[in-house]
This record gives sequence, structure tokens and C-alpha cells, in this order.
Amino acid sequence: YITGISNHLWQELNQIKNINLILKSPLSNGIVSFNIENMTDKNYLVKALGEKNIWIRVVEDPKWFRACIHQLTTKEEVNKLVKEIKSFI
Repeated sequence: YITGISNHLWQELNQIKNINLILKSPLSNGIVSFNIENMTDKNYLVKALGEKNIWIRVVEDPKWFRACIHQLTTKEEVNKLVKEIKSFI
């Protein structure tokens, strides 16, 4: 189940201009790491998403985002994350 949801998130993010996925294919471990071009204040996005009960984090070195399918457990939650990211870029 986790692999399917993780793949869904990876595929959705892969379709968004200005998002760079760190890995060129999805992993089965439920973690999707990505960067958003020209977004300098990554913590702002994390905080704004957290206010909507969407939980991702910033990896500090190198600095990029990490979404964990263990926090986003349904396809609907993944779709909500994707929608919110689109609204920020």
C-alpha cells in the first residue's frame, strides 16, 4: 500500500513544472524527496502546509523537501498536498 501511495505522489509531483524530484524513480520506502525551483524560504511552505495538517519537512543538507507516506496515508491526502504545493508555485 505504501509503495502505491508513494508512487502516486512521485508521479503527481513529476508533472509539476518547477519541481525537481531528487530521485529519477520512486522508491518503495514511502519517502519522496523533491525541490521547488526558486523557493528560498522552504520553512515557510512547511509551516503553511502544517497549518493545514499536511506534514512534510525540510532536509537541511542539501536543502530540499521530504514527504513521508507514513504521514500522508491516503490518496486524498497526497492529492491535497499536491494541490497546496501547486498553489505556492
